[in-house]
Amino acid sequence: MPKKVLVREAIEDGDQLLAELRLRGFPVVAAFWVEAPETDYSRLVIATPVVNERGPDAAYRALRDALKAAEPRELALDDIFVVDPKGDDYRAYLSVLRGGGWLGTVSVSDKPSVPFSDDSYVYQVSP
Repeated sequence: MPKKVLVREAIEDGDQLLAELRLRGFPVVAAFWVEAPETDYSRLVIATPVVNERGPDAAYRALRDALKAAEPRELALDDIFVVDPKGDDYRAYLSVLRGGGWLGTVSVSDKPSVPFSDDSYVYQVSP
């Protein structure tokens, strides 16, 4: 299967989804696209305390509802991976971002929506 390349439409869809989540008061600690090695395509990672507080199913239900409202062109629920911002998965993703030399050299809050590789894109990150 050919590699699914991260495209501008998916990035814009992620922006729209995050805007919809903000309108709904859904807490997002971090959001970024990163290549998922196990699938060989990029996935939108959203770190939210909802995963720990109410479980991942509740987080995915909220995302599904927000996606319907945002009406994305490319983005589907299957493209999204939710993580607990206090969990090991989130720390592992932060290590990947730092390992690429990206985090720690640029303040994400000062410069949002900055690509850091061909298959990755950061909207926001809280270390």
